[in-house]
Amino acid sequence: MSVAAYIAALLASPVYGGQVTHHRVLPAEVAHTAPPRRPWPAAITRTLEALGIADLYRHQAEATDHIRAG
Repeated sequence: MSVAAYIAALLASPVYGGQVTHHRVLPAEVAHTAPPRRPWPAAITRTLEALGIADLYRHQAEATDHIRAG
């Protein structure tokens, strides 16, 4: 199911549709990616590559930096 179809079903739902107080579609933005501060261990790099993930979004890289820093 696409996001648009899901939203349409949610808005049409007799149970949940009335609970939606606002809905709008925002324009697309360019993705901002960033590398982590420290390189990933080889096993994580291989796993990300196997999943087709070349880069992390900037907020993901920042979050993992904080996690790795304790």
